[in-house]
Amino acid sequence: MLFDLKNLLNSSVNRAGIGAHVGAVNAVNAAGEVIGLLFHAELSSKMTPQYIKNGALAIKFASPISAQEFRFKEEDFIREINKKLGAEKVKRIKYLT
Repeated sequence: MLFDLKNLLNSSVNRAGIGAHVGAVNAVNAAGEVIGLLFHAELSSKMTPQYIKNGALAIKFASPISAQEFRFKEEDFIREINKKLGAEKVKRIKYLT
């Protein structure tokens, strides 16, 4: 008997009740990738995704200047990360400095 491994893993994760946690980790990882795409290396190194809670993605900024630069592209960032995640999981950004 053959099973589709992806479906088997997804159902196991959901049964274990950790689906939301796995989704949160995926969102934080995707945020790092999208930051790397939207900003040059020097600036993106000053932006670190921390966690997502209730649709708010918290990002730690090394300086107020890096936070300000991010604000200019915030809408693009939210659109791109949700596209990468395949769902509207990020609704707003929480700025941590």
